[in-house]
Amino acid sequence: MGNGAIPEVADDELLATYPEVISAYQRACLEIAHSGPGPLDEFTALVGAQLCDLLHLRRHAVYLRGDDGDFHARVYERQDGVNTSIGQQTVHAGDPLHRRVIRTRQPLFIADARNDPRLPASTIERWGLRSMLYVPMTLGEKVVGVIHLDAAEATTELSATALKTAQAFASLCALAVHQAGISARLEQHAHAVDSQKDLLKRLSEIHDELVGSVLDGADLRGTLTLLANLLGNPTVLYSTDLRPVLGVRPGGASIVLTAPGFEMPRGETLGRALDTRAPDQPSILVAPASEGGGHAGGCLLAPLMADKQLIGYLGVLERAEPLTPLAVRAAEQASTAIALQMLIEQRQAESRGQAREDLLGDLLYGERDPDQLERRALLFDLDLRTPHVLLHITRDRPRPSTEERAWLLNRLDPVLGPAGLLHTTTSGGIVLLIPADQDSGPEPAHSITRRVQALLGELPTAGWTTPLALSTVCHHPAQYPDAFADLRSVVTFGRLFGLTHVLTPTNTGLLRLILNGGGPAKANRFARELLQPLEHADPALSSTLRAYLDNQGRIRATARQLAVHENTIRYRLNKIRNLTGCNLENLDGMLNARVAVQITDMQPGR
Repeated sequence: MGNGAIPEVADDELLATYPEVISAYQRACLEIAHSGPGPLDEFTALVGAQLCDLLHLRRHAVYLRGDDGDFHARVYERQDGVNTSIGQQTVHAGDPLHRRVIRTRQPLFIADARNDPRLPASTIERWGLRSMLYVPMTLGEKVVGVIHLDAAEATTELSATALKTAQAFASLCALAVHQAGISARLEQHAHAVDSQKDLLKRLSEIHDELVGSVLDGADLRGTLTLLANLLGNPTVLYSTDLRPVLGVRPGGASIVLTAPGFEMPRGETLGRALDTRAPDQPSILVAPASEGGGHAGGCLLAPLMADKQLIGYLGVLERAEPLTPLAVRAAEQASTAIALQMLIEQRQAESRGQAREDLLGDLLYGERDPDQLERRALLFDLDLRTPHVLLHITRDRPRPSTEERAWLLNRLDPVLGPAGLLHTTTSGGIVLLIPADQDSGPEPAHSITRRVQALLGELPTAGWTTPLALSTVCHHPAQYPDAFADLRSVVTFGRLFGLTHVLTPTNTGLLRLILNGGGPAKANRFARELLQPLEHADPALSSTLRAYLDNQGRIRATARQLAVHENTIRYRLNKIRNLTGCNLENLDGMLNARVAVQITDMQPGR
């Protein structure tokens, strides 16, 4: 039979084939029922196989229209009742032969495929075609698929009755294929629903574990470790400018954040991607800025939001395999818990910082009972019965901003040590409490003075100014109000005269006493602060000081008067300097000591 229209077939001839058609259809349905529900291509393979057997052909493929509009099929070879898959094939929607079959809804038989210009030469060569049969699977006015059949590399002839038989069988199967497609879609939907339920259940479990960890008081590292263990992927906390801050691997091992692969690219492309995320896309997958020793794969970035402000990013790193939907959703959920934890820790730090600042303020102004202040200080691991000094750093503005204060504290940390960063702001700058040596007298140790002196060159460029002032050393909470009052007087004196070095009550005491006109009370305090440490340490130091002053600073004459060796006098003078900060080898020190002794001698009862 040629390539023309199918001749009319007598009704009795066609009816005679129906038992075979019904039997073939029944066999296909029974095999499907026996094997149970499965993928749609398994059903179409059974349909093609039965039609092959019905027409005594060897190859078949049932093409169904895909979502892209093209037709797709798996090609099978049928031999001795066994189907063997031999490849896959796609026929584009614009293929002229398919378009004709779909338009006419009639079978098309090509007896001489090699010489038919409508068949691509590549298809003929690939499959060794000699003849070809196209059978539409019609459901009402709709063609749901097209069955291709051929006799492999043999030439065959098909009668008009055979073509009508094929059409009858294909029409019966069209409804079954349609129903099988619906069943397959329903099964896929049910599977998707089950998967979604499992996903939501696991997400709920992960959420409960993360929230429970936060409520139990876990720190950020603990929460990141828990998430890494739950997902089996390394997790990294990034700052708002995408610099790695903290990272852990499953099991809790720290990540070396300086290794290649952990720093994110910071550019306009990533910025736009983060800014233009859809509402239903709370995270994005990005590649690291560099490859190598860090990790393989991308990094899922989930923004950390608190009070509608971006405070950082949570990163979950891919390993050998891409992140699963569960890992993506879990990371997005975890970002909320971690942001909340960061906000809580920030508020706690602010509250603790305010409490420390309040403690120092109460200490400086003497507004609380000293014993109560001592107990409060212990809450911050601070013992007020150990020696401390106050450092005042001046600011031209009424009060330093948070950023300005943070810069200063970060700069002071390596100079004075973290223990020195208990601070409070004043109208003229900032006051810090700094530990002093255990054997310190009232004058700050020279080591503290030298360390503070090293800051003088940097402060003006950052908006801070001179003078810097150190108080006398305090050993008890009750001493701080007087020390702070003197410190403010020193700062005022230094600013009045434009002094740019480190000032102390001792090296400015006499001039402040004269210029401020402090009266007897301040004069007595000036003398007491200089001489009292000597009486407490060793009464011989007081007598040595008086003899040294009486002998106009001559060591030999002083030694002769006290009947001791000259080296003993030198030792005592050095100890006086360490206890009071008063250097008796220069005129200023001699003058301060002379005035202090004279004030003491004028007291009643002397």
